[in-house]
Amino acid sequence: GTGLNNVSSESVLGGAQYVPFTWMSVTPMAGYRWDTQAGIRDRGMTYMLGARVPAFEADGYIVSGNAQYREDFLAPRKLEGDFARFSVEKVFSPYARDSLDVGVNRNRHEFYAPADSTIESRTEQVLSFADKLDYDIDPALGSTFFVSINGRGLDKDIRNWNAVAPQNVQFNTRINEFRFDTYVQSVYRTPEGRTAAWLRLYYSERSETHSAKLPGTTSPSIDTLFAQSNAQEHI
Repeated sequence: GTGLNNVSSESVLGGAQYVPFTWMSVTPMAGYRWDTQAGIRDRGMTYMLGARVPAFEADGYIVSGNAQYREDFLAPRKLEGDFARFSVEKVFSPYARDSLDVGVNRNRHEFYAPADSTIESRTEQVLSFADKLDYDIDPALGSTFFVSINGRGLDKDIRNWNAVAPQNVQFNTRINEFRFDTYVQSVYRTPEGRTAAWLRLYYSERSETHSAKLPGTTSPSIDTLFAQSNAQEHI
């Protein structure tokens, strides 16, 4: 891994907001960024596009969302920060309501490793889904059902940033993670509202896999190291 200290960055951005529809606004921005890392100072253009949908009602559903696309070109590095989130709420009756949230995130960070003359690029992609259903059995007793599913992928890629070749063979790697969470909850409140008690049954499941990526050019020695690396990742 790459350890960091003494990192700083400054940026200047300017843009304008455009409202093409009453229910959506778009904000394009551009600017310049200065970034210092491991004693190396990079600079370059920054571009960002944001979009926002304030909460509004459509056929009884409350809909909202926001998104962002951003790239920082700090040659020889490139940073990215993108996301999109979407939420829907529905009140079915005075006793039942449901909310749904879906999100996608993609972030790319790059770090210098001066000792190896390399740049380590970490690209993370996350897909999330969550649903919460509330139902009031009576005014004093309420119940909740919640489920969440998250998928995460992390790519770590290494490349040279100067003419000096790294001393050791380093493989790019991939991490895949899946997580499932759910619970059922009951809440009891006294009529005067001064006392409440709740009971929650919770279940969580998580799986994770690590693997090395085969390089574009191979040799018998590299193939052997690749097989050993993958065997270690799956221990």
